Amino acid sequence: TAVERELELSEAELLGTGIDDLLSAAEQQQLAGHLPALPWQLKSALLETIRLTGYYSGEHALLGKHRDKPKAVYWLKSSLLHSEQGKLEGAVVTALNITELKNRETRLRLSAKVFESSSEAIFITDPQGTILEVNAAFCAITGYQRSEVLGQSTRLLKSKLHDQAFYEDLWQALLSKGAWKGEIWNLCKNGNYCPMLLSINGVTDEQSRLTHYVAIFSDISHQKQTEQELKQLAYYDVLTSLPNRFMFKSRFEHELFSAQRNNTRLALFFLDLDHFKNINDTLGHWAGDRLLQIIATRIQGCLRKTDTVARLGGDEFTIILPGLTGISDATELARKLVNAITQPMLIKEHTVYIGASIGIAVFPDDGNDFYTLTKHADTAMYASKAKGRGMFQYFEAGMNEAARQRLLLENALRLAIEREEFQLYYQPKADCTLSRISGAEALVRWRRPGFGMVPPDRFIAIAEETALIIPLGTWILKTACLQANIWARQCAGFRIAINLSPRQLLADDFIIVLDRILAETRTAPEWIELEVTESLVMHDIEKATERLQQIRERGIHVAMDDFGTGYSSLSYLQKLPIQTLKIDRSFIQAYTGDPASSEAAFIKTIVSLGQVLNMKVVAEGIETEAQLALLQSYGCHEIQGYYLSPPLPADEFQKRWLISGTL
Repeated sequence: TAVERELELSEAELLGTGIDDLLSAAEQQQLAGHLPALPWQLKSALLETIRLTGYYSGEHALLGKHRDKPKAVYWLKSSLLHSEQGKLEGAVVTALNITELKNRETRLRLSAKVFESSSEAIFITDPQGTILEVNAAFCAITGYQRSEVLGQSTRLLKSKLHDQAFYEDLWQALLSKGAWKGEIWNLCKNGNYCPMLLSINGVTDEQSRLTHYVAIFSDISHQKQTEQELKQLAYYDVLTSLPNRFMFKSRFEHELFSAQRNNTRLALFFLDLDHFKNINDTLGHWAGDRLLQIIATRIQGCLRKTDTVARLGGDEFTIILPGLTGISDATELARKLVNAITQPMLIKEHTVYIGASIGIAVFPDDGNDFYTLTKHADTAMYASKAKGRGMFQYFEAGMNEAARQRLLLENALRLAIEREEFQLYYQPKADCTLSRISGAEALVRWRRPGFGMVPPDRFIAIAEETALIIPLGTWILKTACLQANIWARQCAGFRIAINLSPRQLLADDFIIVLDRILAETRTAPEWIELEVTESLVMHDIEKATERLQQIRERGIHVAMDDFGTGYSSLSYLQKLPIQTLKIDRSFIQAYTGDPASSEAAFIKTIVSLGQVLNMKVVAEGIETEAQLALLQSYGCHEIQGYYLSPPLPADEFQKRWLISGTL
């Protein structure tokens, strides 16, 4: 029978079994709890319930063959059974197996719980995209209340960040595959666009007819922000927020492809700041960083929207100018850049000046690929520096060879410092009456094996740019001190003047190096004089003054070289710990013999200024009798130049000036 099949019990096992015996003990207690106290003779709570109410229906789990666990869940319907005389004889119980129904209910409750408590937003639509249901996460992410979106089209969430083709592809995937997954930007209630990772799946009925779409999405704003930050780090300069070297290459190749396709011209600028290292050395790296930020802003202010500026690193910038109508466009921009960059800037109470050298290569004139054009722009930039800095230079065919020669010279210079291929020459200084030799200026010369003498103007600038001036300057200082130790003992009051480069003077360990050399060479401080240029001092008056004061405290004389070429004022000169002003040779050589000329007046002003400040004045570059006579008439203290003698090697200098003692 059906009962036997359901409970897996035979008729013999069922006959004589009380109905309550098919219930678990827990269910019996639950049922009895709803009844008044049962007479002790009643054994069936279920039957008593039927007797009292006349009818019973309820849900129960019946025990079958395996008594330790219910067989299934049944809906029991019971009614009393009476005899013809109306006597209660029992009850008729029908049991409907509702186990699967209960399981479905459980699954539905679980699904509803998952739907509502999911951290991912879920919404359900009909096949036309009308929203039928949403969960709490949907409301939290989009900002909409449930009542605001039910019955609305999903177009409510459509943003303007995707074109029509995007949505057409999405719907095509849903119709053909029944599913779509990807990133999408949706519009939230507050008007903000929110990046989402969205998954949409179609739901079909038993006949495979589409009935619903279920969409699940999560807010990936944090992920997108992280991606953007990583992209920023990978492709943009942290300090200036400009594109970095990698982004520059990508954009340049894109613009180059466009120029090739459209048959247009493109210009590439390489821009390098002049003497940027001095800023770091004098004011510190914080000032250098701030200066780079200001320069980046100034460059951007000169560009069109279609142009690109990138920072390659250090003080190097590149600029891409697409769509040139003519070379004049690039020339105009180069002039604007030079002018903008040279404007003074205030950095923490310091007025800072800096210049820039620009090299320009043009497509297709100077190359057709990334490597060639960048190489040529870089070459042109170095040519611009060689011309005097603060200028721009277009690439020319002969520059490649010049750049190659410069690189060879730089490498040779490194080896020369290691091998000590240098020699000091000495140019005498005499009092203006030519009565005695007062000292000499040490001038470095490079006798390159196989090439002969290399002019100083060819290698000093390279040494300064590459920081090789530091070891070279140290060698010069030590060699000159050794020579001073000899000559000062032979000639009372004799002093050797030694030039200091900006990098050398402002290096953090310069004073330590100076003290060590003085000790090693046993040189008395009064036997040497250190010369610094006016532009070096005025570049950072505070730090230069501090460093020069440290030099003076050691008893070393300090001279300002090339005076008149900078912009120092009387008030600054009064504060500087210097004893000597050296008039720049350009002013002396400009004098042609007319005492009433402006050149003569300028020389007189400098001499008078030195006298007022109680400083010794030295004129360098004296080559004629007229120049000497003018300086004598103004009361200049000392002279130096070819009129007296060219620079000489130490042995020749000794023979000519210290042994003979004649002028």
